[in-house]
Amino acid sequence: MNKKGFTVVELIVSFALVMMVVIMLLQIVTMVKTLYVDAGIKTELLSKQAIMNRKISEQFHLKSIKAAMRCGRGCLTFIYEDDSSSTLTIDKEKGIFSFINNDHGSINYTIKLLSGSQFGNIEISNETVLNVSDGKDNSMIHIKIPVKHSLVEGDYGINLVYQYDSRITAISDIVYDDQNTNEGGTIVLKGSSDMTHSSVLPYQDPGYYVIDSKGDLCTPNGSNTCGVEITGEVGNNPNTTYTLNFKLKKDGVVVDEKIRRVLVLNTSTNFDYTKERQMFTVSQKGLYKVELWGAAKDDQTKGSYTSGEVQLEKSENLYLYVGEKGSENTFNQGATDLRVKGGDVNDTNSTASRILAASGGLGDSFPLSNAKEFNNITSISNTKSMPNPRGSSNITGNPGHGFARITLVSVTS
Repeated sequence: MNKKGFTVVELIVSFALVMMVVIMLLQIVTMVKTLYVDAGIKTELLSKQAIMNRKISEQFHLKSIKAAMRCGRGCLTFIYEDDSSSTLTIDKEKGIFSFINNDHGSINYTIKLLSGSQFGNIEISNETVLNVSDGKDNSMIHIKIPVKHSLVEGDYGINLVYQYDSRITAISDIVYDDQNTNEGGTIVLKGSSDMTHSSVLPYQDPGYYVIDSKGDLCTPNGSNTCGVEITGEVGNNPNTTYTLNFKLKKDGVVVDEKIRRVLVLNTSTNFDYTKERQMFTVSQKGLYKVELWGAAKDDQTKGSYTSGEVQLEKSENLYLYVGEKGSENTFNQGATDLRVKGGDVNDTNSTASRILAASGGLGDSFPLSNAKEFNNITSISNTKSMPNPRGSSNITGNPGHGFARITLVSVTS
């Protein structure tokens, strides 16, 4: 009986197969380990994120903020209605977050970021809604402090939204930055240093607080101005910026100064029928309500109504085509529409850029471009009750030429 060993070729093939199996096993082990490590990191990141957000949110919900001010690099102090305060500190270099209750002198919560994590660029933005009645929140501040990790994707930082009344709360201008301490005190403006105001309303300044070097807060009351002198006034000329100067004096010497710039806006712009395109230039970044009325075909067949809200950027241009009353050869077929691109009323590129339209009495409908995203869209047919474009009471259908109105609803900074 012949006995044969492995040939050289068989040995090589066998060795190669073994190595392939080993490599595959190593890859599986590595993959499982990576998934396990990633899951562990994400769990810890999410846990820290939840605690950071909860600690701040709990305090903000328990107490209403009266003022906020910088207290150094990466440091904010919040003063509440009961004159207690808290300090939020972000140390980017050491990766430490702290939220301190100053009244008790103890740290409510402090945390060091997970190894491999770091704070990103801190973003603070404000939005103020115009023409909100007194006693109602008219502003919202968004504080975003990202936390990123080198091994996993996603943001595991602080993301807070706080609503407030800018007429009684000094919070709008807070930023993270270095700040020199004014030994004589600091003026903290209610509202914002850059405000917008409707030209149809009388101006009433939100006011200010004064915080001394010890953190004590002075609220102006009657003849007590807390040592602040105010110069300048705000008129009602549309598209005009007025300046107010606030100077804090101590022993006759100015120790702090703040400037408030107030841009007076014509918050509503109306567009009547002119048989030609009309341009609207955005004066302020914010949320706008667009209202369109189509033109009537005749006294019996009236125009429809469409409205919607859209975010617009400062200085961008939009084009309106307001419909003409009538049944033959009417301008824009009686419809009233808003477009991103200008041009003749029937220009192909222009008509393809329609973003909102109200049909006239002829009843034609138009395809719309998605170049702008509208919210809260309302469409009312010509047989139902709709806002009166030229009056206060409602009407059933629009009986005349078309009409358009664009109103600034809220300002975004």
